[in-house]
Amino acid sequence: MKKIILSLLIVSAVYFSAYEASAQCSCGSLYKKSTAHDELKGSDAVFVGEVVAVKKIELPPADKPRADMYDLEIRFKVAKTWRKDLEEFTAIKFLVDGCIIHFKEKESYIVYAKLRDGVLRSGCCC
Repeated sequence: MKKIILSLLIVSAVYFSAYEASAQCSCGSLYKKSTAHDELKGSDAVFVGEVVAVKKIELPPADKPRADMYDLEIRFKVAKTWRKDLEEFTAIKFLVDGCIIHFKEKESYIVYAKLRDGVLRSGCCC
């Protein structure tokens, strides 16, 4: 009987932890069919850059319907561009809306960004 109860507890723990992890990034399914070519066509700026700084920016209460929303400002040292001439150091903003995205300093990324109100923004989630 103890083995059955222990087995049920383990299965339940695995099930619920997997559910919570997938629930954090349920918006990821929106991007599954997107290709690099699709992203290139729909972006105002495309570049490879190394992250030099990441800063959390709180949004004014009127701009966030949920308390866990905020902007990340990610500053890159640009190595190569494919679309839009950029300064050597360029910043983008990323709206965090329930999905957790980690940009690590000293790591390089391919960035697809759109220009919105004069600010480069990336919208990829997960």
